[in-house]
Amino acid sequence: MAKVMKSFRLSESAIAALENRDTQKYRSGQEYIEALLLNHEEKSEPTIETVLEELKKLNEKIEKILSEQLQEKSESNEKKEIPKMYGGLPYTPPPSDII
Repeated sequence: MAKVMKSFRLSESAIAALENRDTQKYRSGQEYIEALLLNHEEKSEPTIETVLEELKKLNEKIEKILSEQLQEKSESNEKKEIPKMYGGLPYTPPPSDII
């Protein structure tokens, strides 16, 4: 791609940011500005809408996990019917004809 010379007027804060760039990563101000302009989509801050969408997805995942855990817990409680023990032996009630 051919380079075209253009001039722009920048604010003092923009010039200060340009001067305070990482000089090892961006040797010239031109490289720094090109990187900022061309990679703008990648470095853009998330909007409220995207954060809300992610929050809804996370809440749905949490609800799903909690419901699965509750189901597993209720199934395990139903399966674990422990017989009553008396002196190490299972307890059986006395026959009704003795009483």
